[in-house]
Amino acid sequence: MSWTDGATWVGTIVSIIAGFFAWRQAQSAKSEAENAENSASLAEQMRDQIAHRKAQSDLGELNNTLMSSLQAMHKYGPGAKSVTRLGYNASKDASSVRDLTTEMGLKRAMLEKIFGNKIDGFQNNLVSLLQVFANSQTEDQYVAAGCSIHIELTELGGNFRDALDKDIFGHT
Repeated sequence: MSWTDGATWVGTIVSIIAGFFAWRQAQSAKSEAENAENSASLAEQMRDQIAHRKAQSDLGELNNTLMSSLQAMHKYGPGAKSVTRLGYNASKDASSVRDLTTEMGLKRAMLEKIFGNKIDGFQNNLVSLLQVFANSQTEDQYVAAGCSIHIELTELGGNFRDALDKDIFGHT
């Protein structure tokens, strides 16, 4: 056997050993890539869960503002007696509803995700009813406009509670 044959055998053995190490590195890299993919999937699930909890919290806060608005407009609601309106302040009552429409505007993306385009109708109706309420000249006009606002707020409140119940309990 000549020295070139020996060099060939040594080179072949070194190549086989190097190939083995390359194969092990490839397996290790594949495993690390799978771990990274699993971590990314887990991170995305956590992000979605955090976003869901934030939306649920935002809807709960919005529901509280709605209940405050409903309480302020209750004195105009169907069946309300004129005694409940003694010393009423229409501007203050309307202010709580304006706060609600402002908050609805700020949380529009979340509301559209839950209610779709239906939320535009509610918000537009509330704004137009508030304009009628603000332009009222007599107590009868205030009562009629306030009653319409109360009814709209009651319907919106029912939709909010349905959405919260569906989200929390999985049913309506």
